[in-house]
Amino acid sequence: IIQTYRPEHYALQFAAAQDYPSFYRQEILYRKMAKYPPCSFLLKVLGLGKDEGRLTEAMQVLSEEAKAEGITVLGPAPDYVKYVNEIFRQVLYVKCDERDYLKACKDRLEAHSFEGISVQFEFSS
Repeated sequence: IIQTYRPEHYALQFAAAQDYPSFYRQEILYRKMAKYPPCSFLLKVLGLGKDEGRLTEAMQVLSEEAKAEGITVLGPAPDYVKYVNEIFRQVLYVKCDERDYLKACKDRLEAHSFEGISVQFEFSS
């Protein structure tokens, strides 16, 4: 049993029909258009800090640096869980067609240092 507000969504329609090939064809078109894996590469940048204002400033600096390189950036925004154990969490996603270029961008972002802020990087492909 699946509860949804969008029973007409293609994923649910294909799941109900157990039609994996049709789901794949539709989903891969969406992923190509949106530049999501496996059609491109995605870097998650997670910022952690006790001072929300300082964290927001740091994540904005990282976002602007990636954008300056012509890379698509989503965020920064509060992470799914915004606040844990007195630590604020913000995330941004960096998308690129070329893994090596994205890795070089990650290395440049990683070179930044912000007092009281921890930054973690995670690749998806």
